[in-house]
Amino acid sequence: MLDLNQAPNRKALIGAIEKGMDGFADAHDSDYDIVRVLMESLRRGKGRFSLHRGGHNIVVEPLYYDADLFRRLKPFLTKLRLDTGWNYHLRIPPDIATFLKISKEGKGDLYLQESGLERRYSQPQNEPLGSLTLIPPAMNIGVIITAASGNIKKLLDLKGKKIGVPSRLAEGGYMAQTRWLQKHGIPADTMRFVPLRTCERVLMSVYRGDVAAGFLTLDTLHRLQKDLQPNRIVILGESRPLGNWLISARKNIPGFVKDKIRKILVDKSLYSPKDGPP
Repeated sequence: MLDLNQAPNRKALIGAIEKGMDGFADAHDSDYDIVRVLMESLRRGKGRFSLHRGGHNIVVEPLYYDADLFRRLKPFLTKLRLDTGWNYHLRIPPDIATFLKISKEGKGDLYLQESGLERRYSQPQNEPLGSLTLIPPAMNIGVIITAASGNIKKLLDLKGKKIGVPSRLAEGGYMAQTRWLQKHGIPADTMRFVPLRTCERVLMSVYRGDVAAGFLTLDTLHRLQKDLQPNRIVILGESRPLGNWLISARKNIPGFVKDKIRKILVDKSLYSPKDGPP
């Protein structure tokens, strides 16, 4: 499937796909969500995206590669199913603009996004439920990277250059970095930004020399370092730590479901505050 061989923790992902498919173990509908997530990637490549009818949809800001988001959210999805009795289908839109449109129109049930994005585009018709440590706090930092062998040696060299970003709407892949650069005397309008959809694609574009520099999260760099030659990438700057991701719900979601979700989010044992998702 699309990019599966390039995904971090490939064995874990394949194991998630195979789990419950041997014909003997009990399987829940959510056990096959990784298949849906990857198939959705293929459909998006053809310009199609849809929500699951007749089910409950969690719509996630697409800052990261689809399979990585599934891996991070699997414990949360399992806990939701066990505690509420509902199956939840993970839906990852093609870009952040589409995510915001879906949230505004109330077409999903739950919405998960960066705290900075929620603050800037808060939807009054949705009800905040709490935060989730989707990214380990020590890694949840916006960084600016470039190729060690490239022509960018200092911040001023960024002016006029092509900079890869997931989206100009992303907190950890644009806003945090541009605020940091502004404080260092480099306004955003002096650079040429290239939207690449995910942090992983930004990293690979810098690594291959397709762009002069990139904005992404430190987590992305740390997570994929085994697949790269680390000495080929240089960090030019780091933002202040970013906030946890936030979950909100349509206000007409039953109260008992929202109360269950709040209790899950309060229970920090789901994800270690130190380490975040596995």
